[in-house]
Amino acid sequence: MMAKGQALASILMLLMLILIALVYSGHVSVSDMRVSAGNAKQAEAFEAAEAGLQATIGLLGTRRKDYVKDDVDNVTLAETPDGWIDPNAVTQQTTGDGSTFSPASGSYSTWSASVMNIDSGSFSKLVISSRGCSDGCSPCNSSCKSTALVSQVMGLRSLFSGNPDAPVVATGTVDLSGNVTVTCQAATPHVCIHSGGPVTLQKPEMVDPQGSVIQNDGALAAMSPADLFRQYFGANPVSVKANADIICSNGSCPISIQSPNGDGSLIWIDASTPFTINASVAAQIGSPEKPVLIVVDNPGGNNFKLNGNTVVYGVIYVMGGWSNSGGGTTSIRGGVITDGNFSGSGTPDPTYNPVVIDHVREMGIYVIAPGGWSDF
Repeated sequence: MMAKGQALASILMLLMLILIALVYSGHVSVSDMRVSAGNAKQAEAFEAAEAGLQATIGLLGTRRKDYVKDDVDNVTLAETPDGWIDPNAVTQQTTGDGSTFSPASGSYSTWSASVMNIDSGSFSKLVISSRGCSDGCSPCNSSCKSTALVSQVMGLRSLFSGNPDAPVVATGTVDLSGNVTVTCQAATPHVCIHSGGPVTLQKPEMVDPQGSVIQNDGALAAMSPADLFRQYFGANPVSVKANADIICSNGSCPISIQSPNGDGSLIWIDASTPFTINASVAAQIGSPEKPVLIVVDNPGGNNFKLNGNTVVYGVIYVMGGWSNSGGGTTSIRGGVITDGNFSGSGTPDPTYNPVVIDHVREMGIYVIAPGGWSDF
């Protein structure tokens, strides 16, 4: 009888141990599942943050003027620049379209990103901060359950790295007639025309100050079009065209190039067919603070014309030479560069403006900064 009781007690004890083991195992499994689910959510958030980072890098490349601006004081919110880019959200995915989708949970991830300059008043280096959130949390911010934050430093690569020493630079001849006047606005540089060939002036006062001409420069004349382009742009025409804000062809532009307040655009003009800019197209292009960079592909040198009463603030680079004619009071306040001959009959009037040229040299595209950090 005693043996039977001991056996029953042993069996009950064994069953209890098995039950405890099963309960413990269940708790461990649930805990593992929770950890696994948490890791999955964290991974989703990280992937969303990385997607936001890559999307913002792309936006800086295609719409840099929309985000790289300093027009509001970040403390008072007044429309007074304080030297900093506004750290507002660039964009945020709030629907399943184009966001990171999770088939397991049926939810989607969201992200938000901001762009900020590192040094006040300097836009040479920016930092992108991108936050990712899982479970479709919107707006995606630090209050969401599962979040991840990544950042990347971006550096500005200048589109126009050269520095012309005169308002007119031509590898070939320069021939001015009519009322064209080339003006050196500053005391330095003292050169108003720099050419690889001879300079012909209808009257001496076409250059102000008089006598500021360097002509028949053998080194300049020997430069190939490709070498001259690379000297000023540090790249080839194909890559520069790929970064153009506006591409004009077949005698017209897809949008207006009129910009009296300036917009800092890179404008590419295909003048394989006649292309004319006058007051009916744009009375003013660019401004002293936000000039334009205009690159003209002008095979043969005769198709591109700038006349009427248009004022251009910026640098015009003409490939193929430039033979311009027409009346009016058109002026270029910045500089003109061509890899061939330059002739002006009546217009335009180039005026050297070092401030404008400096602003043109500040134009660029953002690339991952050499030596810059990435926190993932």
